[in-house]
Amino acid sequence: MQQTGLVDSLNAIRAVAMEYGQPICMLVGLQGPEPDRPAAQSSSYGVRIVPAILAAMGLDRFSIDSPADEAALTGAIDRADAVQRPFVALIGRTVTASPCAGTTPFARSSRIAITP
Repeated sequence: MQQTGLVDSLNAIRAVAMEYGQPICMLVGLQGPEPDRPAAQSSSYGVRIVPAILAAMGLDRFSIDSPADEAALTGAIDRADAVQRPFVALIGRTVTASPCAGTTPFARSSRIAITP
């Protein structure tokens, strides 16, 4: 989803994911992030507030800003399941799926490629 959808969904995320301990994994695309700075320092208000909102809610999160960051996604999904808590991956780059033959859609979602 985009960050606007995340903000629109905050009450449902609070109720279902946080209070009931559901390991919901959210991939959130940031609209208009600057490649030279983290989201929290963006000149775009809509991008800049997202990390602070997630921190205030106590949501586990990390950023995917380069191809090197993609490896953390599989571990984050496993951790969310193990601790029964949601997490958010903030995506600041274009992401394309690379399907794996013979796998489920969920398994395929853990294999992504980041294009600069």
